[in-house]
Amino acid sequence: MISGLVLLMACALLAFWVIPAYVESGPTALMPYLSVLWMAFFSTWLVYSGLRHRRHVRSGGEEAALIDRVDLGAGESLKVILLILIWGIHIFLLSFFGYYLGGFLALTASMVLLGKRSYKGMILWSVGALLAMYILFEKGLQLRLPKGVLIETLFAAVF
Repeated sequence: MISGLVLLMACALLAFWVIPAYVESGPTALMPYLSVLWMAFFSTWLVYSGLRHRRHVRSGGEEAALIDRVDLGAGESLKVILLILIWGIHIFLLSFFGYYLGGFLALTASMVLLGKRSYKGMILWSVGALLAMYILFEKGLQLRLPKGVLIETLFAAVF
């Protein structure tokens, strides 16, 4: 619950001070505000879950809370750390691979890590998610996502 409140304070700081001070107004401010809105939504959800858990424990629901902890399973925290590492590498190599190729690789690696074994499904989900992002950002919002040095070099060599 405390982490949710801290995240909500960070959202307020971003929405009312950082974005207005450092981002140009107009269409360029849309993405930062949408990101803060998502973060605020999930932070509120985190606070609600904390309050619900606290109320449940007070009313004698210790057994249910214990079951929730047991259901996480062994090795889940390692998976979370590896997912953070995969997406951190994706962000670090964004200027080289670009958003689309790097996103495809990161999505596919995440699905393999999480136990997805159907390669056809992984490829379809990865391509579909990136196609939706392309339509939303490049076509709908007219925002250009990074293409990456590798893709620009390949396109320059081919065309």
